[in-house]
Amino acid sequence: MLNQFEDFTADDAVIPCILLNSLIQYASSQHLPYPAWFAHTGLNIDDIIQGNILVSFQTIHDVFLRAQPYFDRQALGIQLVKASGLGSMGLLGFVMQSSKDIAQAFEAGLRFHPISGSVSNLQVILQPEQVILEIQPRYCMTLTTVFIEEVVASIINCLKSLLGQHYAPLRIEFSYTEPNAIEQYQTFFQCPLYFDAARTRIYFSRTLLEQTIPSANTANYLQAIQICEQHLINLTQHHSIPFSQHIRHYLVQHLPRKVTLHELTEQFSLSERQLRRKLAQEQTSFQALRQAVLLQQAKKLLEKNQSIESIGLALGFSDAREFRRAFKRWTNLAPSQFKPSSHIIPKSTQPAGHN
Repeated sequence: MLNQFEDFTADDAVIPCILLNSLIQYASSQHLPYPAWFAHTGLNIDDIIQGNILVSFQTIHDVFLRAQPYFDRQALGIQLVKASGLGSMGLLGFVMQSSKDIAQAFEAGLRFHPISGSVSNLQVILQPEQVILEIQPRYCMTLTTVFIEEVVASIINCLKSLLGQHYAPLRIEFSYTEPNAIEQYQTFFQCPLYFDAARTRIYFSRTLLEQTIPSANTANYLQAIQICEQHLINLTQHHSIPFSQHIRHYLVQHLPRKVTLHELTEQFSLSERQLRRKLAQEQTSFQALRQAVLLQQAKKLLEKNQSIESIGLALGFSDAREFRRAFKRWTNLAPSQFKPSSHIIPKSTQPAGHN
């Protein structure tokens, strides 16, 4: 799952203030002068504590930047999670506790993490023997480390809450250098840790998805899911996110699998005619969105210098040759000719192999 709000910048107020709330609560318990961190933000601390506002990532980043010197030898992200527990996830934590198994809990977490104040993007990679959860920074800022640390700690803390404090993943790879607080990492995560990796990933056994959750409650789950759906709708409608953006997000989330139009009608509770009409009102179509998603992701992966073979697989093509043909059809360029500065205008709305 990539960025659900990718059309917004770091200055757009699209994030529930839960992370700032956790920082205030923890700083207060440590008797630290946290009001000074909010100077010149224009925010009312009481509003943050009550959870009444949305904030921008830039504001969150600036507050944490001012707070950082007070936590020089601490893993701040881990400390926030330990202090707040599963409660920091709010309603989403309740949904996951009520899920029948880890697969259902993961599905809820991936879909609804924006309503819990997440400042990262999540993507799941399924392999025959393991599940990989990749954490991607939503924006590139000075304090990327603390935000990645916090979301990884939240995920592991959630699993410990659901399965018992003994639980630990297979391993975790972090995309930053080993921190000063390495001992806190080792104590909290209790698994092999690797740093300076290409990206941040948590590795789980595939069998984890089948594990049942002792606190499962179908009635509570269904009721909480409906509330989460409404919260997500309210959040996105507040910022007038186009319907086509939801479709794009869903297509990206389910790569490399080819999503069908029928699947989308069920996902969004619309008839095929209604779905086509809503997209037409935004001057687009299902096929155009699917091609746009594939092209956008192809460009991102090419910019990361990934191999043509791996990009083709990541996008759902049967082989590298099929991907090359499609990319050429879309852009008039071979993948090897693509440059990050290229201004590519898609040629068609029907990618080969993705009808």
